[in-house]
Amino acid sequence: MKTTYGYAAAPNGLLQIIPEQAAIVQQIYRQYLSGQSLGGIADFLFEKGIPSPSGKERWGRSVLDAMLSNSKYLG
Repeated sequence: MKTTYGYAAAPNGLLQIIPEQAAIVQQIYRQYLSGQSLGGIADFLFEKGIPSPSGKERWGRSVLDAMLSNSKYLG
């Protein structure tokens, strides 16, 4: 089963936060809310060597857009 980036399925079926990935999600939101474009965020992640959720070297704009529109990140 595929889970949302930043979360893992716990044995009880609930989602648990993966702290390292959660910090990346928070950074993506901070950059977006400060006016950074999706391309700019993707470039930042590439420069920092942070692979995409699928393990690719570069994050796609569509991946970032889907993440920023995902209600699971609203807290």
